[in-house]
Amino acid sequence: MIMKPENRTAADIVAAVSPQVKSLKEELRLLHKRYDALRLESGSISNFMDDIATSVRPIKPIAPIYETPKEGKAHVSSPVEACLHLTDWHIGEVVKAEETEGINAFSPEIADKRITKLGKIFLDWIEVRRQGYQVDTLRVLCTGDFISGDIHPELVTTNAYPIPMQATEAGHKLAKLVSGLAPHFKDVIIDFLTVDNHSRLTKKIQFSEAGLNSMGYIVGSISKLMLRDHENIIFNIHTVDSVVVKIAGTGFQLRHGHTIRGVMGIPYYGFDRAARNQSRMRLNNPKAPNFSIMLCGHFHAPARMGGVGHGVSWWIGGSLGGTTALDHAFDRFAPPCQTAFLMHPKHGDLDYNVFKL
Repeated sequence: MIMKPENRTAADIVAAVSPQVKSLKEELRLLHKRYDALRLESGSISNFMDDIATSVRPIKPIAPIYETPKEGKAHVSSPVEACLHLTDWHIGEVVKAEETEGINAFSPEIADKRITKLGKIFLDWIEVRRQGYQVDTLRVLCTGDFISGDIHPELVTTNAYPIPMQATEAGHKLAKLVSGLAPHFKDVIIDFLTVDNHSRLTKKIQFSEAGLNSMGYIVGSISKLMLRDHENIIFNIHTVDSVVVKIAGTGFQLRHGHTIRGVMGIPYYGFDRAARNQSRMRLNNPKAPNFSIMLCGHFHAPARMGGVGHGVSWWIGGSLGGTTALDHAFDRFAPPCQTAFLMHPKHGDLDYNVFKL
């Protein structure tokens, strides 16, 4: 018999919906169980980072070599900041010479040789510039892809070692390079961006919390821990897609560049559009820091459009790995290189240089 609504009691209503209530309670129980598992997983990640902090041995600092020029020197009135742009090291990747017709080869051993060469020629370059400028401060600008990762199926089988070891090796190599440069400067400031392409742990590009769910965060953390005894080093880890930093009074927007759209090569129009849109957004939002130069990696070949005084400009750094089999197949050439430049508080960017490795 079907009971009319007006004749139903509270007990009748509870009895009628009890199957639905039971289903909802079971669903709630499962959600609580999943939530507890996620909390436990989050805790294990925190414990993992704690384990890294206690196990990573710091590099012993080398005695300072650089002395600030005495008053009376002609170049003392022209202080500049030296900037070393490090990007796209792809530690762990293997490129065979026969895959590029002998144009390039890459391996962990070759990476070590190129990084050592980079440190030497950079210091030689600085020594020459100090004949005309006072260079007390080194800015190290890191814009991502320090490991090869496994975002492409072929990398899983061709990498020299898996991504945890890639992150460890990349962090160690970066710390070793900076530790060797630090004695030659009064101050060293490192800005390390963790959001990139090859370090991500998801198949598709992640946006929310991408800088934390990334092996790039491990690379930066290991390097920072190894350099913690260097009193003249400040190590900033940025877990965001982009960040604006001031260098000698000029704003630089650091980003990896993988979200800038383009097809088979450097997307000049894409970069112009991105720089224009970013600048317009910041002009209309007083709380957002503005910039003059967008500094990126990702595209492996150094390129730049404009500089201070030319409106909003953009620069792309090089790649430690150089031309890959993929590049060669698509008629692209990426020389193994990294870039550096000087920044003057009045005259802006000076002496942009590409170090071929």
